[in-house]
Amino acid sequence: MTSVVHRREHRGWELIVLDTEQARVEVVPGKGGDVLSMRIKDPEVDVLWASPWGLRQRGAAATPAASSADTVLEWYPGGWQVMLPNGGDEVGAEGTTWSMHGEVWTTPFDATEVPGGVELTARLVRAPLEVTRRVVLEGARLELTDHLRNVGRWSVEGVWGHHPAFAPGFAAGGRLTCGASHVVVDDLRITPHGDLAVGARGVWPHAPGRDGTARDLREIPRVDGPGIERLAYLTGFTEGWAQIDSATLPLRARLGWDAEVFPHAWLWTEFHASPGFPWFGAVNVLAVEPCTGFPAQGRDAIARSTGLWRLEPGTEQSTTLTLDVTETT
Repeated sequence: MTSVVHRREHRGWELIVLDTEQARVEVVPGKGGDVLSMRIKDPEVDVLWASPWGLRQRGAAATPAASSADTVLEWYPGGWQVMLPNGGDEVGAEGTTWSMHGEVWTTPFDATEVPGGVELTARLVRAPLEVTRRVVLEGARLELTDHLRNVGRWSVEGVWGHHPAFAPGFAAGGRLTCGASHVVVDDLRITPHGDLAVGARGVWPHAPGRDGTARDLREIPRVDGPGIERLAYLTGFTEGWAQIDSATLPLRARLGWDAEVFPHAWLWTEFHASPGFPWFGAVNVLAVEPCTGFPAQGRDAIARSTGLWRLEPGTEQSTTLTLDVTETT
């Protein structure tokens, strides 16, 4: 069933609502074209995670920020974002600063309704890119198509990725499977509740733990379990997919993407672990983030590790990602 499209306002933002008998999706054109939520109707659950503060009031006074990371996290409502032209830490690039997770994360888009969804368009300021996003809902299948065009006279070299985060009410205690062959643990992230060996490598689904034993990354932490924080990178995809089977609901969510465009995926796990800003040990979230490279330390680190995504002047590139939610027995 193709979705019915309508609009509503929330905290000063216009939301585009895509509605079918099976699911309801909300999109925020004014903030990165975020997919704010994907709510399944039977059984009722939001598959995507919402931050504790959610979508904050538009135009609210901003807290002074020491870095773009402060701003990005303070205005992070959860859901599904695009990382472009940077991923991870902010970097100096092209005579300016590319913020944490890139400019698209906070860019306002113009919105036009299309059959079953919405088309979003924007021109970036800190990179010569025109971005068109099409978000369509069919039944309980969400389809996102990005189309990028380099309108400058020089190539763009950076990072391109997607950042869908999954809610504990759906994912906690469940099972994660994917098309990766190997796991690489972040080599700089050292936190009190991180249980993976820093910089270690493993064969999916196992990653070496700090205590010398292997961790099975298919096992998603439980909400009532010990605090766990992880940042690792899934790689070696022959086909781009990751799947979460819920432990508490008869539902499965399968994320699909083109592994030639996004050959890696960042795996971020935060289950009531990290002290201090922004989580204070109070959130439970799992994200699987298809990306052109890793680690999550910004463009320069990715250039040294896996290499940068590149778009030549006057050229275009498109790709489609899907999120299918289906019933299980």
